[in-house]
Amino acid sequence: MRIQRWVAFVAVVGEMFGVAGALAAQEKGLVFAHRGGAHEFEENTLAAFRGSYEKGLRGFETDIRMTQDGELVILHDDTLNRTHNATGAVEQKTAAELRTVVTKKNGEPMLFLKDLLAYFADKPGIY
Repeated sequence: MRIQRWVAFVAVVGEMFGVAGALAAQEKGLVFAHRGGAHEFEENTLAAFRGSYEKGLRGFETDIRMTQDGELVILHDDTLNRTHNATGAVEQKTAAELRTVVTKKNGEPMLFLKDLLAYFADKPGIY
């Protein structure tokens, strides 16, 4: 069931951003910012995605998890323990609980997928 939802989500987002057309039009390799640009920025934060975009990257790789109440958030790990000021799995927390969570390193707020998509909504060339 989870895999089916993931595949459906990828198909929807891919269609939104025209991924298939962008990939088919490329003759060179594509470069993606892993976890939004974790090499230079705090992983999976809006600051990472923004910083990577401003440096010229147009491809992004990330991980998406669903909260207890159905909201989608950006997080790689199975739990918040390593990266955030909270513990436990995203799937066991509500969106309201996660809105109070920040990253350990720079105090960045938990990134929700809808906020990430809103940031990229008017950005050209995303694949």
